[in-house]
Amino acid sequence: MVLAAGTGLRFYTSPNLIDWTPGGSIGYTEGLDIIWETPDLFRLRANDGTARWVLTAGMSRGGPGGGSGTRYFVGEFDGRAFQAETPAEPPLWADFGGDFYAAQSWSDEPQGRRIWIGWMSNLVYSGATPTEGWRSVFSVPRVLSLAHTPEGLRMRQQPIAELAALRGPAQSWRDARVEPGTNLLAGASGRALEIVAAMEPGAGCQRCGVRVLVGAGGHTEIGYDAQAGELYVDRTRSGQGDFHALFAARHTAPLALPDGVLRLHILVDHCSVEVFGGDGVAVLSEQVFPAPGSAGLELFAEGAAAQLHALDLYELSAAQFLPAPEKSGQ
Repeated sequence: MVLAAGTGLRFYTSPNLIDWTPGGSIGYTEGLDIIWETPDLFRLRANDGTARWVLTAGMSRGGPGGGSGTRYFVGEFDGRAFQAETPAEPPLWADFGGDFYAAQSWSDEPQGRRIWIGWMSNLVYSGATPTEGWRSVFSVPRVLSLAHTPEGLRMRQQPIAELAALRGPAQSWRDARVEPGTNLLAGASGRALEIVAAMEPGAGCQRCGVRVLVGAGGHTEIGYDAQAGELYVDRTRSGQGDFHALFAARHTAPLALPDGVLRLHILVDHCSVEVFGGDGVAVLSEQVFPAPGSAGLELFAEGAAAQLHALDLYELSAAQFLPAPEKSGQ
């Protein structure tokens, strides 16, 4: 059992689920004002079969998007204690956006995948978001694995393949130049969308990417800063954001482009934007509250042109909850 207890996590073992013996612990020396909670512990594999244990925890503050966030460690677990291989500093964050917390996973599904879902909100403003009748949403389910990076093993997240069942007909663009001041997506729109794109910033291109939920003078910008080597989501003009000082912000995730190509997988759902960069090694999850009717799209480049290798755009239908099959004899 992994137990969140104040400013860290504790491990306990039991032969009968009644009598418990303390094992190891993690945390407790990294900052007495940060509460650890919602722990999870599971084993993941990389494509080459390399396997490690991953320990995750919700951190009440100090997240990369301001406020709360979800941290993880990669290492080994001997049944009593977890030994991290990754350094304590800087922390490893599962998500660099403002809204991904309290994630929990499961694995008892037919394909043996490790899948998790996070709460898309932030403790600092979760009670102030400008909605009526509901408050906060979950992320899409994500498949977890490990990825080899120059910094070591890191967690990879990718939307589950089953989401493709929600897709409408594809609109596709291939091999086009994205010039500053032009918009190849001028005729496209939607508020529930899936975007799969590959772009290459050209020489002198400072930033490139896509703007979603465009309208009434606002948008949410998903881009790559070529000079900083960062994927970002800018929601400073995403719509209503004055309900908390931390909300209207630009969030960034480090993302190297070994072959020079920016690969994006984006899911937009009216008030949420989930961005998976570099095949899921850099992820940003964001709530947004655009003005009514904001449904435009813009493909952009700044400083110099970018090369669009491919972009597929799908409008998404609503997910349907199916009743569980009846058991025989009932």
